[in-house]
Amino acid sequence: MQYHSGDKYATPATESKATEYNVRGFPSMYFNGGNLVMGGTDSSYAQQRVVIERELAKPPAVAIVSTMKTGGGITVTATVTNISAAAVTNAKFYVVLFEDLGFDEHYYTVRDIPAPVSAVNLAPGESRQFNISSAYSGTATTIKAVVYLKASNGEILQATLSAKS
Repeated sequence: MQYHSGDKYATPATESKATEYNVRGFPSMYFNGGNLVMGGTDSSYAQQRVVIERELAKPPAVAIVSTMKTGGGITVTATVTNISAAAVTNAKFYVVLFEDLGFDEHYYTVRDIPAPVSAVNLAPGESRQFNISSAYSGTATTIKAVVYLKASNGEILQATLSAKS
């Protein structure tokens, strides 16, 4: 996803994320809530690939199933299930709305990040449902949502692309 800062595509939510992650330049890529790789060169791609492969090898701690409804705003409904043997404590549940603007490589431009749900706790095997709404309407044909659960240490436990229902 493309979080903009300091340009015409920036939003208060994306500016806040740039501050949270202490972004010092663009492109800056964070994998799994950390693992910063800066730059857009062939050498940075090699660094990105190593990090991506390492992160993809990890078993997920949770499973997420979600749907998104548009029209007069956006509502994302998701069920998160702890599929690990360990409890999940003090995690945060996020929804990030992004849009394909259709030009200049702006395919995953973040448009809104509704307030996350904090202090999510799940015992092994436990499920919890979330309903998150946004007033952002965008273009219903190009708006999409990524849903994820972020551990208290910053690690992304699982993410999914929300399907329109």
